[in-house]
Amino acid sequence: MFDCFRKFVKRHQRKLVFMGVLSSGVFFGLKYVQYKVAEFRVKEARANAIYARKQHHFTSNQKTCNCTALSMLPNLRECLLNAIDTETLTRQLKISPENQLQIWNQLKLLSFTRTISAVYLCSMLALLLRVQLNVIGAYIYRDKFIEKTSDIESETDGPTLDIQERLLAVVEHLLGEGLRTLSEHVKSAVTKAIGIISLKEKLTSQRVQNIIHQVRFAVECDCDAGPTGTPSCHKLATFILPPEDKPDVVLSSRSSEDILFNKMLSEIRDIVESDDFHTVLFFCFDLGFMHLNEKLSENFSVPYTAHPPSRANLSEVEIPMAKFIPIINKQVYHLCSNTPNRFFQKLLMMNKMTDLAANIYEAFTHEPEITPPPRHYYFF
Repeated sequence: MFDCFRKFVKRHQRKLVFMGVLSSGVFFGLKYVQYKVAEFRVKEARANAIYARKQHHFTSNQKTCNCTALSMLPNLRECLLNAIDTETLTRQLKISPENQLQIWNQLKLLSFTRTISAVYLCSMLALLLRVQLNVIGAYIYRDKFIEKTSDIESETDGPTLDIQERLLAVVEHLLGEGLRTLSEHVKSAVTKAIGIISLKEKLTSQRVQNIIHQVRFAVECDCDAGPTGTPSCHKLATFILPPEDKPDVVLSSRSSEDILFNKMLSEIRDIVESDDFHTVLFFCFDLGFMHLNEKLSENFSVPYTAHPPSRANLSEVEIPMAKFIPIINKQVYHLCSNTPNRFFQKLLMMNKMTDLAANIYEAFTHEPEITPPPRHYYFF
């Protein structure tokens, strides 16, 4: 029997060796595939966990942005009412002074200026806070979840509460010097647009929209770029953030907190001065002025009658400038009202703004590829 077996092995020696090598190769190949599949599953599970954690943190941060922006509206309204005071002029008109015509003309300019400035300031405030809080939130996430769970060594800790408060305090420039500079710029454009319009001249809804468009063109566009004009990013950025050489921005101390504060402020400034930021900002302006035009056009509607007017007559509804001034003057209370504020909610929920926030957040929280620890497989 053994002789037969030896003869069989000797006769089929090459075939048996080939089958042995082939079987071993298939066995080790399957084990390698199992190893790679297990490694892929580990990476996939880790990536899903990271994505879910980051998505939750990002969503929570956006809610914080919305709440913070809404809480700043009363401050914005108060600063705007103090900077552009039309109520004093209104009280003066009630006593019929001798310079009544002069006061009316001044009230005309300030009413348009205040309402148009409110649209600009609400848009700038919402977008600036979105950028600031997403940069802060991204730093907090990176310090809490990335640098503490990886081999990356951070030169500084995450932003402390003091750093966060100092970064958010930069908004005071927009509510102070930025507001005053912007309102003066808007007033200059308003004067050119409606300075020659008399109080008795009648306005249509389309005429009002044309006036606002003319003011927007003067405020937002670079007049030196030619007759068409181009959006001036640098000019708008000066209203939003203080200059870099401002004494309270440049810090002499070189502590770790000051280094991190300056680094984060510089990154926020780079974002605010970027083309992407201003693209989203102009979308905010468009939405804001569209909302304003809709509110103003409601005052040009014809009261209900048994015989409704034709569409042609509806477009010809006119309001004298003197009667339109109180209408546009009170719009600031609508634009900067406390919750519920439909206009500001539209701004905060803009897809463009959310996309910009997501891009900022992803750029600052990008996690490096970390190779999982080797796993040992014993084949025998």
